Amino acid sequence: MSLRYLKRFLTIVVVFGTISGFSAVIASGCGSREGAEQSSVPPAETKPTHTEKPIASGEIQTGGGYLKPTVTDTPSQVTAAETQPAVECANPAPAFTLNRIDGSPLSLADLRGKVVIIDFWATWCRPCVMEIPSFIELQNKYHKDGLVIVGISLDEQRHKVPRFVKQMKVNYHILYGDRNIAFAYDNVTSIPTTFIIDRNGCIKHKLIGLHPKTELEMLLKPLLAEKQAI
Repeated sequence: MSLRYLKRFLTIVVVFGTISGFSAVIASGCGSREGAEQSSVPPAETKPTHTEKPIASGEIQTGGGYLKPTVTDTPSQVTAAETQPAVECANPAPAFTLNRIDGSPLSLADLRGKVVIIDFWATWCRPCVMEIPSFIELQNKYHKDGLVIVGISLDEQRHKVPRFVKQMKVNYHILYGDRNIAFAYDNVTSIPTTFIIDRNGCIKHKLIGLHPKTELEMLLKPLLAEKQAI
């Protein structure tokens, strides 16, 4: 099953939260469905706003049915052996090795000891594009404190991504993703979907939809202040 089908049925869930006067807005993309079930539970004071719907084990539900988690032709590497964090946690981030837009590989293991934002996005997703300036500002502001932002593009037409990234003056890693990595990360079926990972490789927050920079900063600051477990 190729990214064409993932793109066809992905729902773009736009959630503007209540922080800083944002109101909740939901915009449908190609097809319409509620957000995927969330496996990680953030602290009560920082709960991301999104809808939930149970999904059968081993399947990704979309507007057009179910996609089986079979291996695709795209040579992404998603492994369980490398997912052991430095300390025990309920939601260890799945390890991966994906190619950057320049063709060089990047592994999650390369980012050990960093606070990592992983953003699933696409060039055709308007809320995803609206969120990019916030990520650029956060990368500039907190890079010295150990923040690394990684955007995983789910674009089927990959040739469009480098030019788009250049036009947007993106200053963080952009990787080519596929359905394997989307499935590994808690059945991502709506974009933008953002994961915040602490220095020990544990997923601390999952955000579905568009969120203001102020909210992202509120979630990041405590993690940036923490030290990596030895």
